[in-house]
Amino acid sequence: MAPRWTQPWSPSMADEIKAVADYEKDLPIWLEKDAVVKQKIAVVIPDSLFITLLSKMTTKEYYDTLKAQFESWSLIVGVELRRQLGEMKLKENGGV
Repeated sequence: MAPRWTQPWSPSMADEIKAVADYEKDLPIWLEKDAVVKQKIAVVIPDSLFITLLSKMTTKEYYDTLKAQFESWSLIVGVELRRQLGEMKLKENGGV
């Protein structure tokens, strides 16, 4: 089946032309700021965690990946702390 659109889109209305021009003007600034934030993230996290970010292209992808990682870690840490608390109680009371 042939694609519905055979020609690429190009702006034709004044507001579309302005939007494209604004985008082209702002893109280098956005890319620079995105690179700065990614670099700041890279220097404060351990290398083992940074490895998970190497395939990510944007700061948003960095954020989403780190958020998912830390959310899963917080569950694991919570379970481990509860286990340790239970062991401490058993040692103090000497019984179940």
